[in-house]
Amino acid sequence: MDKQVNFINWDEHFVLGVTIIDRQHENLVNKINNLYQIRSRNVEAEMPDFFTSVYDVVSYARYHFNTEEKLMLLSDFQGYTHHKKKHQNYILEARNKSSKLKEGKAQSLDDYIQFLRNWVLLDIAVCDKDFTDFIFSTKDHRNGKLGCFLL
Repeated sequence: MDKQVNFINWDEHFVLGVTIIDRQHENLVNKINNLYQIRSRNVEAEMPDFFTSVYDVVSYARYHFNTEEKLMLLSDFQGYTHHKKKHQNYILEARNKSSKLKEGKAQSLDDYIQFLRNWVLLDIAVCDKDFTDFIFSTKDHRNGKLGCFLL
C-alpha cells in the first residue's frame, strides 16, 4: 500500500497557542493536502472532486477568517482593519483563480495548490503570529474575554 505524501506537513512550529485558531489552521492544512492528493492521482474523472475540494478550502478559509476577526474584535487588536482586508483580498483572489482555472483560462492545478500553500504558510507564520503575539502581550489575556480560546 502506498503511503500518501502530504504537500504541507503540520508540525508544532505552526502552533500559535490559541486553540481554536491552531485547530482551524491544521484543518486548512489538511484540506489543502486533500486537494494535493486528488491532484497527485492525476485522474481526469476526479476533476469534479478537485473543484469540490477547492470550494471546501475557500469556504473553510472564510469560516476561519470570521473566527479570527471575532477574536480580534474581542481583544481590541489594533491591526484588525488591516488583517480583515488581507482576508477579503485572499478570498477574492482564491475565487478569481479558481474560476479562471475551472474555465481553463489560467494557471495549472499545481500553481493553484501552490498559491494556497503559500498563503496558509504566510498567514500562519506572519499575519496570525502578529495577532497571537498581541493577545499574549496583554496582561490579563488568560482571565479576560479570550481565556477560553487559549491553550
